[in-house]
Amino acid sequence: MTRLFLIGTFFLMFTSVFSQSLNGKNAELLQKINDYRKANGLSAINLNEKLQAVAEAHALDLEKYYDPQQRKCNMHSWSSHGKWTSCCYTDDHAQKECMWRKPKEISNYPGQGFEIAYYSSQMLTPEVALNGWKKSTSHHEVILNRGIWKSITFNSIGVYVSEHYAVVWFGVE
Repeated sequence: MTRLFLIGTFFLMFTSVFSQSLNGKNAELLQKINDYRKANGLSAINLNEKLQAVAEAHALDLEKYYDPQQRKCNMHSWSSHGKWTSCCYTDDHAQKECMWRKPKEISNYPGQGFEIAYYSSQMLTPEVALNGWKKSTSHHEVILNRGIWKSITFNSIGVYVSEHYAVVWFGVE
C-alpha cells in the first residue's frame, strides 16, 4: 500500500536528534531531489536545519503514531506525543490552521513551509519516494515549482526518510 499527501503550510523544527550534516537515506533523498530539479532547469535548494528538524520530527511521529488505514486524519496530522499542538488534518482542510502554525510553533521558522509526504508499507528508499512523487501531479508540481507553485521560489529544504515515511519541507524565507 502506498499513499501520497501534500500540504501547504508553515511549520518547523523539533528538538530531536538533528545532525548538522545529512547522511544515508536523508542525504540521498536531498541529492535526488536537487538532481531532478537541476535536470529540469531549476536550481538546487539548500538544506535548512529548522526544516530538517521538522521533517524528522514529523516522519518519526508518523512512524510511531499514524495508522495509514485510518481515513479520518491524513498524513499531515500531528499526534499529541510531542512538543507541539496535536491536530487531525482532514481532507476538507478544516484543521489547516493547526498545520500552518507548525513552523513557528516548533522552531520559530521565519518563513512559509510546504510539506510533501510519502508512505510505503515496504521498507522505503529515497528512490521509491521520489518516483512516487513524480507520479503524483500535485507532488510533482511542488518539487518542480509548477502549477500553483510556479511563482514560489524555494530557498530552503528539510528531508527525512524513516522506515515507511519520507517527509520533505520546502521553505520560503
